[in-house]
Amino acid sequence: MVDQNYQYKGIGRKALLLALDEIKQTGGLEEIEICYNPNNPVAKDSYASLVSLKSVWIKKIFT
Repeated sequence: MVDQNYQYKGIGRKALLLALDEIKQTGGLEEIEICYNPNNPVAKDSYASLVSLKSVWIKKIFT
């Protein structure tokens, strides 16, 4: 999670790209799980632009 003061500067995108690159180099993973607030379309679109989203699971948590 990127601090609110530093959002929309490409930091989260760069961090995710670095993490995905590390995962590719390490190997052995068939899937990763990315969680985000479904009420945040910017996050969904950002993740979708970086990775192939084969399925979308929306889990609502009621308290």
